[in-house]
Amino acid sequence: MSTLLEDVIKNYNKNKIIEYAFLFSKSHKKNITKGSFTLQLKPENFSHLIGIQKLTDQKFTKLSAVLLKKFSTDITNNQIIQNNDYINITNSEFFCDIQSRLELIKDFDRLIRNKTNKLYEHNLNADKGFKTQIDYDYLIKFYDDNCPEKEHWYLFLKKDKNSSFILEPISIFKTDRKYHEKDYYWHIENLYDAKKVYEHKTIDLYCEFPEKYSYTIAENHIL
Repeated sequence: MSTLLEDVIKNYNKNKIIEYAFLFSKSHKKNITKGSFTLQLKPENFSHLIGIQKLTDQKFTKLSAVLLKKFSTDITNNQIIQNNDYINITNSEFFCDIQSRLELIKDFDRLIRNKTNKLYEHNLNADKGFKTQIDYDYLIKFYDDNCPEKEHWYLFLKKDKNSSFILEPISIFKTDRKYHEKDYYWHIENLYDAKKVYEHKTIDLYCEFPEKYSYTIAENHIL
């Protein structure tokens, strides 16, 4: 029987080949500003995203990309339950602290496609009433029927060091804190798989690409 962590590994491998391209806009008076970025789940993001840094009672020596590859190989060979890092994660006394992260990553592809999700750009000057060490550029607030009323599901994103229009996920979790408050809201107009565009295939993650708009990569689009 597959465990939660196994499902996370399998789904992460499926989702990392998708380039989630977001098209978004903001209106200010009579002006409309448009922008776009591409979200990629890279192998090197895996360890931090699932939260193994929270498992302080265990030690992990493998780099994130290597860890994901080893997990994947061991699942294919039906040897995952013998993997020492897998054992350390699942047996950690702090496993419950990362379980909600794993649940979100497991359902990532379904959650990211929800049309009611909200996109926010980090307002560095905002006083949210609490301190955070998360260094993010954007966050996505998931809206899901299973989300409790006073709980917030967040995906935090950071610009790639080599490209301002490629974003990487740096954290994902459930919380009662309102991280999105006082950040800049952007309306998500569309979401599609950028790779399929390059391959001239159907581009549809939750709706058709709006051909009536002419989008460009926006590097400086804060109003």
